[in-house]
Amino acid sequence: MAVLVADGADTDALADVMIAMSGHGVVCDVLLPDRVRIDTADGPVDVVRSVRTAAPTACDAVLVAGGRPAADLPARDQAAVAFVAEAWSRGKPVAAFGDGVRLLDTAGVPRTAPRVVVLDDQTAHGAATMFADAFVATLLG
Repeated sequence: MAVLVADGADTDALADVMIAMSGHGVVCDVLLPDRVRIDTADGPVDVVRSVRTAAPTACDAVLVAGGRPAADLPARDQAAVAFVAEAWSRGKPVAAFGDGVRLLDTAGVPRTAPRVVVLDDQTAHGAATMFADAFVATLLG
């Protein structure tokens, strides 16, 4: 699963969601719009690749992480919007939490469509297991 992350992402919620996903056997590859490392409150995190070099067709699903900078990502990075839009148009499951939901909106992904899981609550880490369970059910369904 491709995980789109922007600088300043909600790393607590993201870590909880990724741990819950790994409990289901889902492998998460972190993608960044432009760089190979992001800065978080807990220190830098290396990124596997960027949305400019990764193909949406090569991933099984896409998750957009929340956090205030994620909300601003659509305005700053059309490659991220195009990545999500293409993944969605090819039938890939798409999910977002917190402010990351705005990227789905910009990419034209309907929040209530099948194969879309949205947690627009700003405290996704409190609901990480429920969110991961719903997204994994979407992946398998």
